[in-house]
Amino acid sequence: MICKKGGLKPLIPLITLLFLFSISCGRAPEPSPKDTAKEPAVVAPKPVDPKVPPTGKEMIRAVFRMQDVNLSAGQFCNNVGTEFTDRDIGDYISGMLAEINEPKGKSWIQTSAKPAALPETGEAAWECEVIIRHMYGEEVMNWGVRFKLRASDRSLVSGSIMCVGSG
Repeated sequence: MICKKGGLKPLIPLITLLFLFSISCGRAPEPSPKDTAKEPAVVAPKPVDPKVPPTGKEMIRAVFRMQDVNLSAGQFCNNVGTEFTDRDIGDYISGMLAEINEPKGKSWIQTSAKPAALPETGEAAWECEVIIRHMYGEEVMNWGVRFKLRASDRSLVSGSIMCVGSG
């Protein structure tokens, strides 16, 4: 029995050690919402082969990166959104994607890239297109964005955005 002569006194170092061990092996504290809102660490861009066209994923990612570009900055982009309040490429693409959420018909995203050169410098580039397509009976709709990416690093060529589509 522990309550004999000397009591708990001899066990205090052991209890302290067990307590410290138990709290050090516990779960890490959850990050606060303030910590999770911080920007992720900068990651070096992955190397690209300039002779290989961008993948569909790379082209769609480029469209995501241009979401805040004003429609007025792109050729044929003024007043192309689904609402009069659409102001940027993000509004335009989001609206078009929302339009094709009907389960009727067939919808898909088509990507393509063809070699191009920048007229000012002759630098190698890729002319890319990301098109949202929808077909239902006689109805055929195609909306999207055409733009150029530098072949060397897949960066967007300023001023190369063009809104394309019909339907």
